[in-house]
Amino acid sequence: MSTEEGERLREIREHVRRHREPLIAKWRAEIEALAVEAAAIQRRALLSDQAALIAELVGMRAKVEALKRVEQLTAADREELLADIAAMRQQETPDAAAMRPGERPPRERPPPQASPGRPAGHVHGGQQHQGGTGGAGQ
Repeated sequence: MSTEEGERLREIREHVRRHREPLIAKWRAEIEALAVEAAAIQRRALLSDQAALIAELVGMRAKVEALKRVEQLTAADREELLADIAAMRQQETPDAAAMRPGERPPRERPPPQASPGRPAGHVHGGQQHQGGTGGAGQ
């Protein structure tokens, strides 16, 4: 390297040193300003998100309260309906009032009917026997 090139290199280094500090300070100030602006934007975004979440939470709470009211009304209606059913059953038969709601009284079987041309038989064990041959050969 020649002396001229060495001298030129020293001048460039000196020039960079003189201007480097103000440039670094300028860029640091700009970076700091951008960081402050970014923090402000982030705070606004968080507040906006919080406001949206709070509004959603308030809406959910209102829905929960409405469902609780419906549940209470439904339970009251059910109790009233069960009381009405019990009262109706008590009027029908005294035994029916002792049954639980939703339970049905046992059904009575109608007496056996005679078929046209045949007399009515008697019932044993669920089978109806016809008179005449004693049950053999029919």
